[in-house]
Amino acid sequence: PLLNTGRGSKGVWEVNALGPFITSRRSETWKEFAFHPFFYSIKDIEKDSSEIDILYPIATYDRVGDNWRFQFLVYLLYLESEKTKSGFSETEFNLFPFIFWKRAEHKDDSHFAIFPFFGRLKNKFYRDEVNFVFFPFFVQTRDGSEINQSFLWPFFGYYKGGGQKGFRFWPVFGYRKKDESLDEKFALRSEEHTSELQSHVRISYAVFCLKK
Repeated sequence: PLLNTGRGSKGVWEVNALGPFITSRRSETWKEFAFHPFFYSIKDIEKDSSEIDILYPIATYDRVGDNWRFQFLVYLLYLESEKTKSGFSETEFNLFPFIFWKRAEHKDDSHFAIFPFFGRLKNKFYRDEVNFVFFPFFVQTRDGSEINQSFLWPFFGYYKGGGQKGFRFWPVFGYRKKDESLDEKFALRSEEHTSELQSHVRISYAVFCLKK
């Protein structure tokens, strides 16, 4: 039917229109509306929360009490406000990949960056801290006490801190070592050298077989 109304279980009033496309449900503590697949919203008075989706996951809005979050195209445009236990409202705004900004209660947790010109990020991209100036001219990442500094990323760089050491001149040569837990090396070898080495191996194997 084009329109169907009625009271469902637990006193929930339901309205369905245009088949499965438009639905509306309402109780004493919450109400829900959907125009599938374009729009969806739900508001819970008892939990003091609300949610709005527009062509999910293109645009979403979530709120619980004083904490709220809005994002567009997942994390292309992201805006969030969260109140801490002390009552301070922490705010974060991302316009990926150009602008990253966060105002935190503790100054050391705040950050600001305008890519690719300059910036300092905290707890982003699986790193505790990321600093850059005119990317890729200079990039520094920190994960715990381990620091990776790059110049003209990814070609030149060195590693320090956390018991590690090393450098790289990519793709020619590089190494990174950390105590006994990590030992990485790479080197670029010419095709002529590789072919010559393979020829020596084949000749040695042939001589060995003839001697047998």
